[in-house]
Amino acid sequence: MEKLDLFFIPTPLMGHVGQLVELATLFVKTFDHITATILVIKLPGDQIGTNYTDSFTDHTRIKFIHFPPMDPHLFQDCPTVGFKADAVINCHKPIVRGLLARQFTGPGHRLRALVVDMFCTSMIDVAKEFNLPTYVFFSSNAAFLGTMFYFQTLQDELGQDISQLL
Repeated sequence: MEKLDLFFIPTPLMGHVGQLVELATLFVKTFDHITATILVIKLPGDQIGTNYTDSFTDHTRIKFIHFPPMDPHLFQDCPTVGFKADAVINCHKPIVRGLLARQFTGPGHRLRALVVDMFCTSMIDVAKEFNLPTYVFFSSNAAFLGTMFYFQTLQDELGQDISQLL
């Protein structure tokens, strides 16, 4: 069977990184022909998260690419951690684009898909440039996902204002 490589991009927030690493581990344990490359983005000023992600080391079929932390002063205007994480992810798009370009021009190209965390969907645009299929990993439970779909249906199909519900 043809060897395949999957790239995983977790959101640099606790509760997201570990779950995507576990998903990658499950894939490589279940399917002998899959290898995983996890792109580790660090949130500036988050020492606990950085220590956690720095503890990741390569395994037999899982490779970690650790991006260096960015200057925290670039993100001083971000009012919340969520906005900061989004800004950091967007700043990494050119870096990921270059990494994907090298994968497609290198010998023995095996990259077949990108798996992104639910807050890294802006990376889908980068994957589209290479006609690379992208899958979104939803790190919350199914009940929460169902509730989000229900709210969207209330707003889009029934025209209800859901701002009071959230």
